[in-house]
Amino acid sequence: MSQPRSPSPSNPSLAPAHTPDRTQSTANFRAALDAIIRHRDDYDAQRAAFSWPVLGVFNWADDVFRPLAQQMGDAPALVWDAGASGTGQQSYAELEAQANRLANLFTQSGVRPTDRMLLMVSGVPELWAVFMAAIRIG
Repeated sequence: MSQPRSPSPSNPSLAPAHTPDRTQSTANFRAALDAIIRHRDDYDAQRAAFSWPVLGVFNWADDVFRPLAQQMGDAPALVWDAGASGTGQQSYAELEAQANRLANLFTQSGVRPTDRMLLMVSGVPELWAVFMAAIRIG
């Protein structure tokens, strides 16, 4: 028995008719995120302002992170404790480029939208690029 396929950026025809299009889904997600950020210091106001967005076809890596990386460029996206050598950091631009390289590698290896992937990554900064690459593929 085959598994039901999910909507993806490469196959929007699988999205139910009542869901928003990709542009509206992105706007809905960003509005919910902005509500969280706007009230980050006031939990009660945050709870009152937040509602779960209605999403249709949506790809967080393409629709939210890519524009953010273009806007933030060399600003630090990740900062981590590197033990005895101090701290490490990776910029938005570097993280975006690494996620793109990995998404291309996955695609060249035969991964297609809606495929299931088992990602085994330890708690290292590169795990964020691996997750974004998988999300980007769909």
